[in-house]
Amino acid sequence: MSNHYVDWRYRYEKLYQEFLQLQKEHAKLKKLYEQSVEGSVQDINLINRLSAENEELKIKLSQYQSPAPTVETLERSPKKTLQCSVSSDSYILFTPRRSHLNAPSNFDFDAIHQKPCQSTGKTLQPFPDNSVSSFFMRNPKMFISFLILGVPREKLGRVDRYKPEILYEFPKENYNISDEVKRMILNCCFYSEEEPQPVNLTGSGSDMNSLLYGQVFQKRGKHCFTFTLRSDQPREPLTDLPNSNKELYYVFCMKIDDVTPQEDGQDEWKNTKIYCFITYIPLFELHYEVLSNMLLLKRLFRIEQLVNNEKTLHLIGEEVITPGEIKVLENYSEIENIGPMLNIEIDMDRLDPLRYKCPDDLSVIDVPWLCAPLFSKLSFNDFFWVLSAIAQEKSIIFVSGNLGLLTSCVLALQVLLRPFRWPNLMIPILPNCLIDVLDAPVPLLAGLPKPPKTRGDLIWIYLDETNLSSRIKGRTSIIQEVKVPEATQLKLRIKNTYLSLNSKEICFTPTLEQKLACIEIAESIKDYWLQIIDITKMFNLKDMKKLVWQIHKRFPEGDHDFLTKMLQTQLFNNLDDEILHVSTCND
Repeated sequence: MSNHYVDWRYRYEKLYQEFLQLQKEHAKLKKLYEQSVEGSVQDINLINRLSAENEELKIKLSQYQSPAPTVETLERSPKKTLQCSVSSDSYILFTPRRSHLNAPSNFDFDAIHQKPCQSTGKTLQPFPDNSVSSFFMRNPKMFISFLILGVPREKLGRVDRYKPEILYEFPKENYNISDEVKRMILNCCFYSEEEPQPVNLTGSGSDMNSLLYGQVFQKRGKHCFTFTLRSDQPREPLTDLPNSNKELYYVFCMKIDDVTPQEDGQDEWKNTKIYCFITYIPLFELHYEVLSNMLLLKRLFRIEQLVNNEKTLHLIGEEVITPGEIKVLENYSEIENIGPMLNIEIDMDRLDPLRYKCPDDLSVIDVPWLCAPLFSKLSFNDFFWVLSAIAQEKSIIFVSGNLGLLTSCVLALQVLLRPFRWPNLMIPILPNCLIDVLDAPVPLLAGLPKPPKTRGDLIWIYLDETNLSSRIKGRTSIIQEVKVPEATQLKLRIKNTYLSLNSKEICFTPTLEQKLACIEIAESIKDYWLQIIDITKMFNLKDMKKLVWQIHKRFPEGDHDFLTKMLQTQLFNNLDDEILHVSTCND
């Protein structure tokens, strides 16, 4: 009887959730219908007006004695119509039909459709709600470019020093990414010189087999890392989706050891390759699943070639990318708009389709992926101290040979500052060509695979250090400058949740419960920042002394030293200027 009750209770909850979702869908469709009717009325008025003008012109032309050119009546006016397709979870995807205009055959409608908004000089603000219209024509494609990096096979065994290059690019004619950005991607991915090694062909062929068939990763680890580069594209309006203004390129990478036959077919080489997506969308879980499935398709393709005797073992790795992988890229590139609760399905050639459901809150879409490794690695006291230091614009350098951990920690700190935006240099992987940046007299948030010989006036976080007391290092004077909130309720709110995530092992694949814990911590920290922002917006004070006094009145005394330091940073002043500007415009 109990099990029967639980089953019906479960079905009731499920049906109730579906009912709520359908209510939302109905509201969206109703709004769409009203907009469509309004647009149709405008179009009818336009047709009537133009028809009247045409008739008037006909009368005037008929009165001329000399021959005059005829005027064709406008039979069709541009109509704004929308095609709607509803997924199982009620997300509406809009596609505008092209207007029936008498335009030249080579006229590029897409160039107009995709033209970025020009800046008005005003501060860009988020959309007030999470409606479908906020995402329509705003969200970019799932990725801008896909690259495979490594040493070309024609250089194996023929040069003394190997320089990685771009082995494959999708789409082939891609002008969205500049050559300078591509060079920087190579420098960050291969921060040290890669040395391909000859493969020893033993009797069992174990080395070759591990390279050919073993490069499929079931779980995220140190082979998967992400870094960012400043985008050179025009800024766009902000939505709840992180980076919707296209400020950054996310370079999402998966590193593998692959086999590459020498061009003359004499030897096989172990060649490090990196698969990477360049994207504006930090949907890291989905990017990872797509790359993992592509590698699985590559393995299946090679097995079939050997079984069918289409290729010998010496030539099995000569292809850079397989037809199945290209098909996946084509399917993935067709996804243009994402939204809350959207169901995404990607055809994976011979594998089962890849299905992914977007969260209902897109503003935290990157939080679990980036924050789980950081929370699991740093003790609570160390984490709270580092968070306080970065809020006071202290230069912080993470050091770890694990690129997955390294880049996650750097990007997580930037995420935990929201809605503030880190205004200074942020380099998740600092390549050798930029090592002099460590001496620059500006705040820096960066990651280093290997520590340099000198530390300078920086705060160093050694993530691979087993002795917890020696993990944070820096000059005593720099360490003592950092003020930590002592009486804040923030500590009490996040401590227990944080401790549930902290462990000896790096949490690369958090459970659903751990993901929710990460989001809870991030939201609690965000609430603390918003308290500061709300006070600033409430009083609209340009006098810093008065502003500090007002904020001190509303926070416990133990937080005052920290708040005083933070209010003097560029981090705060940048956002403060935006708030004052918006308030002035609204008055």
